[in-house]
Amino acid sequence: MRQADFPYLPKDFIETVEGLIFAVVSYHPHQQKIGCFLRYVQNGGQWQKIDTEQANRLLGRHYPQYLFKSKQFDAEFHAVKPADVTVHHQPERCLKTLLERPAHDKIEEKCHRLIEILTGYGVDTSALGLTGSMLIGQQKKGSDIDLVVYGRDAFYKTRLAVKQAIAEQQLSSLDISLMKDNFQRRGDRLISMSLLGMRHVNITRQPLMEPSLILVWSVCLKK
Repeated sequence: MRQADFPYLPKDFIETVEGLIFAVVSYHPHQQKIGCFLRYVQNGGQWQKIDTEQANRLLGRHYPQYLFKSKQFDAEFHAVKPADVTVHHQPERCLKTLLERPAHDKIEEKCHRLIEILTGYGVDTSALGLTGSMLIGQQKKGSDIDLVVYGRDAFYKTRLAVKQAIAEQQLSSLDISLMKDNFQRRGDRLISMSLLGMRHVNITRQPLMEPSLILVWSVCLKK
């Protein structure tokens, strides 16, 4: 799945010595750099999530070396040299670690439960990973569970598993208010469902720079 000469995949996080965490967005290097967007910064010893406007402003003022203009895609994003990466956060490793130990909080408990439901319908956990706040241990009450599904075949199998779970009342459809909330937050790239005892589940295919082999599920939990 990962290439030895460029082991970075979309939805990975990469951390730099300056205390910046970027979300990888591209499968391939761009002028020997990793295509990404800044998502977290250190603030008082804690990770703080920032939006794209804040990220661009911060990089422009203090770290302009991470700003990047792609001629190939005629787009502006961020890019980091592999040599500047101090920690490479990989979703599949994160999920594997979480499943091998007891849950540390309610979000992790519900993640365990979600994986148990999916594997009960034949989903292979080796094709799954955890991204978002859980990838760096920053989840809190109300956080999403962002599950990465690696590969089209695995995605279709996972989607079928969800349909079967809905039919057997392991999962249920969202009500209109939650669907509107998700649409406003994530746009028109998702299908939404709810996990019984949780708030809601979104299936979203990320619009990457190349044809996607990675698809993402988001689960937003109740308190």
